[in-house]
Amino acid sequence: MDSLSVVIPAYNEGTRIGRTLRTVANYLHQKPFTAEIIVVDDGSQDDTRELLQSLKSSIPNLTLFCHKDNQGKGAAVRTGLKAATGDAILVCDADGAAPIEDLDRLLPHLKNGIAIVTGSRRLGGSQVTLRQQWPRRWMSRVYQWFCRSLLHLSIRDFTCGFKLVSRQAASLLVPRMRIKRWSFDAEMFAIVLSHGLGIKEVPIRWANQRKSKVRLSQDALGSFLELLRIRSGIRKGLYR
Repeated sequence: MDSLSVVIPAYNEGTRIGRTLRTVANYLHQKPFTAEIIVVDDGSQDDTRELLQSLKSSIPNLTLFCHKDNQGKGAAVRTGLKAATGDAILVCDADGAAPIEDLDRLLPHLKNGIAIVTGSRRLGGSQVTLRQQWPRRWMSRVYQWFCRSLLHLSIRDFTCGFKLVSRQAASLLVPRMRIKRWSFDAEMFAIVLSHGLGIKEVPIRWANQRKSKVRLSQDALGSFLELLRIRSGIRKGLYR
């Protein structure tokens, strides 16, 4: 790999994203490959956009894309994948819940037909130092069960926000992604598997961040309906 793109979707992350970007930039500066950082501001209503503009002078490889209105995390990820130029693309969260250094765990597996190497908090060897509160843990387990049951995908952790995507996978994902909000991860997996490519889960470190954007009741229903859309898309061959 000669180049890497880091895609970070952001919505109202003014209090956290500055620290995350400086940590990512320092890590990438030590690597032998060229790298770019792409932040997609998904219609933030706080000072996220102004902060990102101010950081461009100190982080020269930082590129900013802005959605006028909030479209959803899936839409922001798609925008980032479309803009990325690297041989591989790391999609990670703005809160830094997974340390950027764990990219070293993912990189060796991006070969031999593996399209997505995804971090997992549910495999042996993972280290979760700060867990979600119990309502979110319960909802997460229910959601993971629905993902496996409805989509027949043998993934342990669908929603981990630390995924390494090959260039080939990105070219398949961008024109086919339809889910704009929370179930976009499951759709990404469904798309690459529809093309006979592989997915590899790798245990990582994770420290849950308290300021979640998830609204349990409303987003739970929306996510379930999105899973039904994905299942319909698989059956109709829309991802081929």
